[in-house]
Amino acid sequence: MSEIRVLIVEDEPIIAEHISGYLNNNDFTVSGIAYDSEEAQRQLLR
Repeated sequence: MSEIRVLIVEDEPIIAEHISGYLNNNDFTVSGIAYDSEEAQRQLLR
């Protein structure tokens, strides 16, 4: 099975960490966490 990578975009750090933990526990790879849309765009362009 191919790896599923996810970029989390969430402005609340505690919620973002909770989502990250859930995804990691369910065989997803969290490629990053962005706290606003500008940071998300920068991370996607890497």
